[in-house]
This record gives sequence, structure tokens and C-alpha cells, in this order.
Amino acid sequence: MSRELRFVVVNPAESPDEQRMRPSAIFGRRVRERRVAHRASLETVAQAMTDVGQPLGKASLLRTERGDRCPSLDEALALAFVLDAVPEQLLAPAGDELVWLTGYFAADSEALREWLRHGIATPEARKANLADSAARLLERHAQALSDALRSNDVAGRNEALVALGRTALAFRSAIEQVER
Repeated sequence: MSRELRFVVVNPAESPDEQRMRPSAIFGRRVRERRVAHRASLETVAQAMTDVGQPLGKASLLRTERGDRCPSLDEALALAFVLDAVPEQLLAPAGDELVWLTGYFAADSEALREWLRHGIATPEARKANLADSAARLLERHAQALSDALRSNDVAGRNEALVALGRTALAFRSAIEQVER
């Protein structure tokens, strides 16, 4: 059984800024966890960044880890490289914690990973993607049915009708899963 992906849309007035985990704060926390797991000092990581052509001073690294500094995309990817980490892991919050992607939109770890991997962030977007896929597949089956009817192909007609029914049922099931 798959867990529901959690995306939240809220009015900013209902969730004070100090209660929100920004992507840069999550990233900084994850960088620190990874650095500590490697038993690397701030100096070691700062030097490794310089060695790979993306200089980042010890103070900047510390501010990044504390969430007080937003690293550039170049720095973030270089840190993932230096720390031998999957970038997605450095961006995702722990457990059910939410990361606020915008002032109105937050996601839990699984939802964020889904969005990073597939670009389908919200249930509405996932339903739209499913609807587009269903339309294309149903068009193909409908064309096969039309061709079979024109040529009086009874077996082809029956096959196309079964395919249309199965496709419709499969997509209904998929949309119900998204809605749960």
C-alpha cells in the first residue's frame, strides 16, 4: 500500500515564517548530517570544494549548514559531489516534515522526491497527466475499432472494444489512487 503524497497549499498568514522549513535550511541540515557521517571537518569539506573548482570558505559552509545562507545551484551540486551524496537526498526533509517550496506550497519528503524525479507535483497535475495518457491510448483503441468496423473485422472489433473497456477501467483505478 502506497502512502499518500502530502502537498499543502496554505495561506501564509496561517503558518508563520519561523515555523516553515525553507529548502535552504533542509539542504544545510542534510549537508551537515552527511559531513558528520563522513567524519569530515568544515575545513576538509571547504578544501574539497576548492579542489573541485567551486571554492567555498569554512564560514560560508557553516552558514549554509545552519540554514542562514542559500547556496548557489553550482555550490549545491558541488557539495553533493564532494560529499558523495545524491542531490535529491540533500533536498528532501526527514520523515513527515514539510519543506516550503513557495510561500503557499509545501511538500513532505516523498512528495518532494516524486516531484524532483517526475515533475508531477500535485494530485491535480498527476490527474491531468493521467487524463492526457488515457486520451492518447483511448484514441488508438478507438481508431482500431473504427478500422475494424469499416472492414467488417468482427475479431478486430471485439478486441478493440475489450481494449477500450480495460483501458477505461485501468485509468479510473489510477485516478482513484491519485485522489486518495
